[in-house]
Amino acid sequence: IEADPDVDTVVDLATLQRGPRRIMVLVDVDFADGLDTAGVETAVARLREGIAAAVPEATDVFLTARGTSSGNS
Repeated sequence: IEADPDVDTVVDLATLQRGPRRIMVLVDVDFADGLDTAGVETAVARLREGIAAAVPEATDVFLTARGTSSGNS
């Protein structure tokens, strides 16, 4: 996740085993400054795809965005 060019830092990451082949992934991400809403949406989609490719059991992936250009935390 931190290798993504639009990610500054992974603030927090947690997983929850929901069944034999089901993992919930919760990620709090500090995105690069200046990223607009469309950029965050694109990055989130790319991160979800990457997580799913790396861990097929990750059936539920939730990302919380920080550090956007809107100043929201």
